[in-house]
Amino acid sequence: MLPVVRRNPLLIILLGALALRVVAACVVDHRLQGVWDRDFVIAGDADGYWELGRKLAAGEEFSLFSPPRRVHRMPGFPALLAVSIKLFGSSFLAARLLLAVVGTLACWAVFLLGREVFDETVGLMAAGFAAVAPVMVGFSVLILSETLFALCLLGSLYWLAKLIATGSEAGAQRRAIAYPLTAGVRVGIAVCGRWQWPLAAPVGGVGYGCCV
Repeated sequence: MLPVVRRNPLLIILLGALALRVVAACVVDHRLQGVWDRDFVIAGDADGYWELGRKLAAGEEFSLFSPPRRVHRMPGFPALLAVSIKLFGSSFLAARLLLAVVGTLACWAVFLLGREVFDETVGLMAAGFAAVAPVMVGFSVLILSETLFALCLLGSLYWLAKLIATGSEAGAQRRAIAYPLTAGVRVGIAVCGRWQWPLAAPVGGVGYGCCV
């Protein structure tokens, strides 16, 4: 196992990213529950997401407040919290550990995007920075939508970059359907995380059109 790890710098980066985020999840949860006696760092947004996640897990209406607001939050992040609540109950630590995994996957997505746009060295450098940056580590384990959105955003950018790159590749016609479809689905998933991302698809389409 250790020789494999030493020969794989990406694996080292991802294991380091996961370790830092697991530690951050435990520290944040301990400080909130044991020292500050509160559930969330940013209570307003986090409380709304958690309540929606609880309602999804229980099969209740996706709404907040009275009278109910049904479009107050995008459904992607509450759905992730609902999975955590279904599997582990109303454990904030379990949700934070799940977000630690999501944050680690985002580091991997940073590598993929960097490698696609530039080369593997750039991808490793970018992933390494994302893995250890204090703000990214700490923010990854908060009950907020940014971590999941970052992963979805990077996934959509990766496939948009691959789509644009096919404009100058031999045999691009074989991927003329698969790449646009995958990129569009990824953008749609990212929009379910945060509403600010719907322009990515048309902008990516314009970029593709300029390359073919």
